[in-house]
Amino acid sequence: MSERAENARRGFPEVSALRNRHKGAAIWIAGSDPSLTGYPDSFLDDKVGITLHLAHVKFPRSTFRYSSEYDRSQLLLRDYPEYRTRPLIAALPMYGVTRRQTRELLRDNTEVYFHRMRSYPPTGVRGEHHRPDLRAAGCLPEGRHRVCLVPRVRPPDAAADGDR
Repeated sequence: MSERAENARRGFPEVSALRNRHKGAAIWIAGSDPSLTGYPDSFLDDKVGITLHLAHVKFPRSTFRYSSEYDRSQLLLRDYPEYRTRPLIAALPMYGVTRRQTRELLRDNTEVYFHRMRSYPPTGVRGEHHRPDLRAAGCLPEGRHRVCLVPRVRPPDAAADGDR
């Protein structure tokens, strides 16, 4: 049985099943960063939003959450019950574990969409491949869709010269 068929049998469709679900809407993506403290917890409530990793703690009512790290998912599933009830986009497999372990961890989630995890060269994961056409604030054209990144906010106590 193919991996796609196995996932479907277990009730885990691929992320491609979400294609056009929010067609024409801006999609806001929030990562885990201390600058999120500058936003109200309700910031994503009336938007199509995806929280990455631990940003779920800040924005628990976002439309989707994303995870590729097993240990963070374990923590969120243990400490935040609503994490199981909101749609999750997850890597398959998550870092450092097998596909079977990933499926087992998420088996009781209400709605999971998998994408195949691909290993990236170490020089590309941390942003070394500079893309001047992408801006960290505002919406980015992505084909016929718009993708919005939650911009970093300078904390009120940040040094005036920006040395943080």
